[in-house]
Amino acid sequence: MKFAMIGAGAMGLRYGILLQEAGNDVTFIDTWQPHIDKIREQGGVYVSRDHKDRHLTKIKLETPESYNDDPDMLIFFTKQMQLAGFLERCSHFFNDKQYAFTCMNGMGHIEKLQQYFADDKIIAGTALIATVLNGPGDVDFMGKRGAGKMNMANLTEKPDEMTHRLFDELQKAQMNQR
Repeated sequence: MKFAMIGAGAMGLRYGILLQEAGNDVTFIDTWQPHIDKIREQGGVYVSRDHKDRHLTKIKLETPESYNDDPDMLIFFTKQMQLAGFLERCSHFFNDKQYAFTCMNGMGHIEKLQQYFADDKIIAGTALIATVLNGPGDVDFMGKRGAGKMNMANLTEKPDEMTHRLFDELQKAQMNQR
């Protein structure tokens, strides 16, 4: 599948990198300039697991304005107060065939996504997964591979083919979804 990861912070990097390692085409989209600069300077993101095995992982990184592809799925992991701005800045590449998925903390993000996506194209959930952004271009996945839990559902509560495809790709990435 082709994914656009909107927000390349701790959780965005974890989801995106694990999906990339599972064989998917993932592009990260972010706006934090020191983070963007560091990732470009070092040629990727440094990834650790529980403060061990730090290694460089190459990723594709764009800003909202420079991205012009057509992903199957947009995954949103921004800070709650930044979501409206991200949606506005990214709206030029949204279309009615794409799906939006999020496990963001907080309230109000579903209503913000509904301004751009139909209810049957929104998949949401909760994630009990620990990840730390140590600084620009440096992320630490907490817990062994497959640690943590995630629940997800299509907003209409009627899972369709794309919901099942997302579930399967997250399973390949060992995200422990339900």
